[in-house]
Amino acid sequence: MSALTRTVRKLRWSLIHRGTRQTLQLPLQRLRESPGPRIAQLRHPFDDRYGTETSGVIGGVTLASAHPNSLHATAYHGVPPSRLHVILESWRATPPALPLTQYTFLDLGCGKGRAIMLASQLPFRECIGVELNADLAAVAAANLKTFQRTGAPLSPSRIVHGDAATFALPMGPCLLFLYNPFSTRVAAQLLGHLQRSLAAAPRPLDVLYFTPHAHALFCSHPQVELLWQRPVAISPEEAAAEPVRDVEDLCAAYRFRS
Repeated sequence: MSALTRTVRKLRWSLIHRGTRQTLQLPLQRLRESPGPRIAQLRHPFDDRYGTETSGVIGGVTLASAHPNSLHATAYHGVPPSRLHVILESWRATPPALPLTQYTFLDLGCGKGRAIMLASQLPFRECIGVELNADLAAVAAANLKTFQRTGAPLSPSRIVHGDAATFALPMGPCLLFLYNPFSTRVAAQLLGHLQRSLAAAPRPLDVLYFTPHAHALFCSHPQVELLWQRPVAISPEEAAAEPVRDVEDLCAAYRFRS
């Protein structure tokens, strides 16, 4: 990729995620900032335990490719395990329409696959990670193989390189997980895709959406019911290894009505 192409993609990404005003102000803002290290690429205890590589933060602009939706990727940052456990337990307490063993867990924009590995420790019917960036999808697949050799998973799992907004949902009940993977524009594409999929084959479908920037979009959809929205805690043990965290970060749970 040429320097000009990289510059153009960075500009387009910034306009999508920051808007025109903030993009124009960014160079001056960076000049005013005191020099210092970028966000630390800390190794997470999850990787120390299982021999995987899910740590660190990758900016969304770095993930851009020729695919038109790639510029709408926010960033890569693995979900803190303690947070995903809380989110899944809250969802199971809702309660789901059917037993957990009948649900397929899908992480749309799965990055390096940490959420899929964590979810596979529960007896889902299957766990599927969908990732648009080919390099991240390859890392996630390698991580999953390493994790499966530990004997920790209870459910079958796999990684798919593809577009989350158009991925063909499996038959049967589905639980979708979104860890703030993309912009509201792609979230709108996803909502349309889900509506068409459910119209063709009605089935239970819930969505767990962490940092739900498209919350208003989901709530305005006539077939979507908000189950709950609340801050999600992070364990003190993990906090030191999480370069991106906020105690006020929200997760919302939605249910599609047939």
